Amino acid sequence: MIPHDLEIRVPWLRLDQQDTKLRAQQLATELKNELSPGHLLFKIDARAVATRIDRDDVLFEIEHEENRLAVVHLTWRRESNPNWPTVKLFRGWDQWARGDGAHPRRIHARLGQRSPTTGYSFAAIPKVFILRYKWLRSSPSTSAARLTLP
Repeated sequence: MIPHDLEIRVPWLRLDQQDTKLRAQQLATELKNELSPGHLLFKIDARAVATRIDRDDVLFEIEHEENRLAVVHLTWRRESNPNWPTVKLFRGWDQWARGDGAHPRRIHARLGQRSPTTGYSFAAIPKVFILRYKWLRSSPSTSAARLTLP
């Protein structure tokens, strides 16, 4: 469970809200489907608690002796190589929130503030753009070139 005093920032999206619980279950099932014998998380219970909106990374709470959290890059296919999907382990919420791990400045950049190392800025994405993106993805015959944006 995500601590109540921990702010999850863009590009991460919490999965503990009522409308995202089904997505959390789907991601946990996908993780189990991707793992092969020999993988670090094989046969370890994992619960999805957050996902990145810009890539296939999912934050899982895991039942492990030393590490309580894992960021997993899902591949969306059954893997035979135990090195995939890739995983980054964290001892707890403090370590994850400090940004230990891959791309810490990009993960925890403040809204609208540019990262000094990457130059990326994460701001809220207007809902209208998300809806248009979903609409374009659902209609393969439509082309983004034909859509007029405001």
